Amino acid sequence: MKIIDLIFSKISSEAMKTKRELKELPKVKADLKTKELEKVDIEGQKERKLLNLSFTFNVDYAPSLANVIIEGNLIIGASKDEAEEAVKEWKKSKTIDFKILNFLLNKCNVRALQLEDDLKLPYHISLPRIRPKVIEEKK
Repeated sequence: MKIIDLIFSKISSEAMKTKRELKELPKVKADLKTKELEKVDIEGQKERKLLNLSFTFNVDYAPSLANVIIEGNLIIGASKDEAEEAVKEWKKSKTIDFKILNFLLNKCNVRALQLEDDLKLPYHISLPRIRPKVIEEKK
């Protein structure tokens, strides 16, 4: 399977309170929900199919501080057999290949970080940090 396109249909962020109004650190919860997977025929192609995965990515800052919502569709190219197997697995257990989910999670996390930065919110994931090297003295 090969990722063809990622289409965002909704990107929303809202801050209900400012940092100064907070009396405690917010509890941040991020969640990716895959809603539906459907097979789409390609005109003139009998051996290739497209899969359309609809999703919602939500970052919630409790208590009622802010939220970030991203919705969209991931378009995936696949052989006829791969597409049928993916749809069969979806109908059975609502799961899809972890590589596809990781791709989607990476893209949504980057977009959410941009929105969080614009709203001056704490990031929902930890970013790498550089620390000074500690030199031990020899005794």
